[in-house]
Formats: sequence, C-alpha cells, structure tokens
Amino acid sequence: SLYEGYGLPVAEALACGAPVLAADASSLPEIVAPEALFDAGAPAPMAAAIARGLTDDAFRHRLLGAAGRAPSSWEDVARASLAVYDRVLTGDLAARARPAATPPFAALPDGAVGPVTAAEEVGPPVTRRVAFAAALPPDGGEGGAWNLRLLEALAARPDLTVHAFADRRPGGALDTAAFADPTSGGAVDTRAVAHRATGTRPRRPLAGPAGVPVHPLAALEAVERLDGRFDDVVYVVADDADHTGCLAALRRRRDGVVVARDVALAGLYGDAARSGALADGLAGTIRSAYGDAVHPGVGAHDTLPAAEARRLGLLLARDVLAHCRRLVVTTPSDATLADLDAAPADRAKIQLAGTDPVTVADALYEMVICRSPV
Repeated sequence: SLYEGYGLPVAEALACGAPVLAADASSLPEIVAPEALFDAGAPAPMAAAIARGLTDDAFRHRLLGAAGRAPSSWEDVARASLAVYDRVLTGDLAARARPAATPPFAALPDGAVGPVTAAEEVGPPVTRRVAFAAALPPDGGEGGAWNLRLLEALAARPDLTVHAFADRRPGGALDTAAFADPTSGGAVDTRAVAHRATGTRPRRPLAGPAGVPVHPLAALEAVERLDGRFDDVVYVVADDADHTGCLAALRRRRDGVVVARDVALAGLYGDAARSGALADGLAGTIRSAYGDAVHPGVGAHDTLPAAEARRLGLLLARDVLAHCRRLVVTTPSDATLADLDAAPADRAKIQLAGTDPVTVADALYEMVICRSPV
C-alpha cells in the first residue's frame, strides 16, 4: 500500500500471527519494525524483502516475534492520548512523544522485536536542524516577501534550529543595488566601478529573522561539512528565475521537502537549463521525466514557452516530485494539476497546505518533526 489511514490490514495480519512486511509509507512504519519495511514504489526492493522473509530463518523469526498480537489496544491509545492532553494542560509543550515516523518497536533479549511501552515513548525534546532554501528579500519580488514570512513562521516553531540559504540570480535586485548610487536615481556609482576595476565588490549583508543565520545558497554543502548534515531541507520553487538555485540544489541532493508556489514550472526549468543547472538540458530533462509520452525535440534550445507547455500538458512538477520527499502546494487547483502530472508512485508525496505562510509552516513542522534525522 502507498497510503494507509491506520493500517488495518497490517494490524489484522499481525494479530493473526502472520509474518508481516509492509511499505515504508504513511502510517505503516508506526506498526511495523524498520527492517520489515520496503519501498513500495520499486518492484526490486519489494521482491527482495519477500524473498528474505521466505528464506532468511533469523529474519523470519524476528517477524514472527512481532506477530500474534495487535500492534496496540484501545487502552494503549487512550493512555497515549491522555498523556498528550496532560502536557497541553500543564503547558509542558516541549515534552512530546517520539516522532510518529519512528516505529514503536524495540529489540527484546531474544532478538525479536516488541512494542515500546508508554513509559519509554516520552523522552527529552529533540531539536531538528533545518535548512531553508529560497529567494529572500530584496530578491524575488512579492515571492521573496512571501518566502520570508514562511521562514519567520517556521523559525518560530519549537524544537527547530533553522538556517536560511538565499537563492539569488545574477543581475537580481541585490546585485543591482550593490552597484547603484541611491542619491542619483539608480545611476551607477563611480565607487562601484572602482570596486569592479580592482576585482572587489561591495559587501552585501544577508538579513533574516532574528536568530536565523542566512547564508548564500551555494554554501549549503560547506555549512554541512562544518556542522553536520541537516535533518531536513526545505526548498521553495516558483516559475521564475529567482529559484533556479533551489531547483539545482534539489536535483543534486535528491532530498527534502519542496514548497511549490507554482506547479507549472516550464519557465523555471528553462531558466535553469540556460544557466547550466540542468546537466541534460531542458530537452533531456523532459525526456527523462516523461519518456516516450513526449516527442523528441520538445524543449530544444533550452526553451519551452508556457503556452506550448500547457498545450502539451508538461508541468515539470513530475521532475520535482521525483527528486523530493514531499511536495507542499498552496491551492487545490495546484494539488489537482500536480496529481495529474506526477508519476503514479509519487502521487502520495503531494500535500495541500493553503496560501497562508503560517499554515504552510504548520505543515512543514509536522513533516520535519515527525521523521528521523538524516
């Protein structure tokens, strides 16, 4: 299954004593041990897991050790719910149950796995380190301002340490401001000309919300080498040239959560291809994403006009979905379009959050806090 509300078929199989393998998706990791999970989007890992369950005696013994009983009882559910209510009422908001994506199983002395008890579930709060990649003011226009509000809302959430990485296209607003004399109506400052003649440039401070370090997007991997990998990366994409760096970083790293202010992204992909950010160019990227569904030559010369992309039904959201863990969209129409454009195995990644940056931050917080560190 690619999506389960609770996972009743799996719970029933466990209660009946069957050795169970399940997809690493939605709620299933909460009731099945980590080694019993497989990628339901790829036949080979699924087949390998089944073969192991049939032939590996030690592995099969562990699967059987987790079976023969329901994963949880109503008493367990009531006790866990009451513990949450108690923490809310007492204002102890920092203490929380372990992330929901962590399977509630622990190793037992005989090598089997068993359910974690309620007393073991609650531990000290875990702070997640999150990288936020987006165009930020003064770049990005209205989109940059929206991104900043989203960054502020996300950074205000508990148990998160957020670093911002500013995407900035050459010749953007910040580049222009660095070489303009504010007293001359935008005329080029002779001091800036001297900077260029000597190979130096004026310093351009990067500002963000209080307490949030802001770095150039190109420094993402350098910061990780110094401080360790981020637990999650949030990329913002939109159909403009201000987010080509975000797209390039996403496709290079193949990780994280994407917030898409647009899902028709032909303009973004064209700009990225012309800047050299797409190794196979626009035509090759389209061919890789859509295969024989697209005639050869579409996207030639790294150009695909928006009207032609609409006529052909090419949003390029399919390529974004193939490279991310989750895709957050802001409108119902974008959710529908992304679902139509997505490969079948990637449709479960799409989540509608709304246009308010605060509600988007709520969705991102849940996604980040409910997963294990990278």
